[in-house]
Amino acid sequence: MKIAIAGTRGIPNQYGGFEQFAEKLSVLLVANGHEVLVYNPNYHPYKEQYFEGVKIIRKTCHEKILKGAAHFYYDYICIKHAIKERCDAVIVCGYGTSAFALKYLNRKETEIIVNMDGMEWKRKKYHSISKHILMKSEKIAVKIADVLIADHPGIKEYLFSSYNKEAIYIPYGADIPVGFSSEILQKFKLEEDNYFLTVARDDPDNQIDTIIRAWSNSNSDRKLVVISNKKINSKNTNANANLVFIEGLYDYQKLADLRQYSSACIHGHSVGGTNPSLLETMAAGALIIAHRNEFNKGVLGENAFYFSDIDDLSKVFKGIDIVNPDRDIWKQMNLEKIKKEYDWIKIAEKYLGVIEGG
Repeated sequence: MKIAIAGTRGIPNQYGGFEQFAEKLSVLLVANGHEVLVYNPNYHPYKEQYFEGVKIIRKTCHEKILKGAAHFYYDYICIKHAIKERCDAVIVCGYGTSAFALKYLNRKETEIIVNMDGMEWKRKKYHSISKHILMKSEKIAVKIADVLIADHPGIKEYLFSSYNKEAIYIPYGADIPVGFSSEILQKFKLEEDNYFLTVARDDPDNQIDTIIRAWSNSNSDRKLVVISNKKINSKNTNANANLVFIEGLYDYQKLADLRQYSSACIHGHSVGGTNPSLLETMAAGALIIAHRNEFNKGVLGENAFYFSDIDDLSKVFKGIDIVNPDRDIWKQMNLEKIKKEYDWIKIAEKYLGVIEGG
């Protein structure tokens, strides 16, 4: 079969969750004997025609000029190309800027599969007009898509209760590293079990500012390492040598190493479904401190510390050295859950089942 993946900023991953998803799924689909196209914006640094057997199709995206609005047209020309190429299926990652393309394109025989992501219109970064557009996009995607994919049971339930339409639950995946190296700690002047770590894009819903403030208020002797798509300018903490910013680190193994040797990883994501970064943290065997919400709880269960606000998190930072016999059990339970529920090979098989059944 000929399968296209659209709606991302391209592969190999240089951005976030959907890009990691597109990279892993596309390579596995090729390994299963299928022809796979992935769309990359023209500014993506990877310039080869193929990535591990996946054909890269470059399309112009004027993001630097038009910002997020550029992706409405970019998604349109990508999906249009996939239909013109007579792909058997297009897996569309998200609906925010792609739904209008789906509305105005004649898809012919191409099956449209939309991974609905989280409830994008709930995100704090969007103003009222943007939220209205996103809600409209969600409705269009639900109406037009042949298949809806929900990456979390909570998203599946939301789509059914809101639109009376069944989605298929298929989560993201994560690879369990075969080993770890402490070499990267030297580069950033870190010591094993002497720093906290958070990995997230600069987005209000990811609670980076809350994490920094809570850490500052706790007067912890441990460093706080923030890995993001850009350096975070926090107004709520003074310059501190123990606050370490790392910009644009996407190497899976290096991230796993930093997670493994941390005292704990803070997962502040508060909106959306199953977050890939959370799964990767579980797969690295790290102790997790997560924002308390139905999505994180649905993945972690009772195998993590939780926080709701700055005071909550500050108390966790202060009490991190208190002996807790459950910690090693939490780590092991999270690893077992990755093996059982979030294995990439099983996830690729589920997507193939959806496509072949279409």
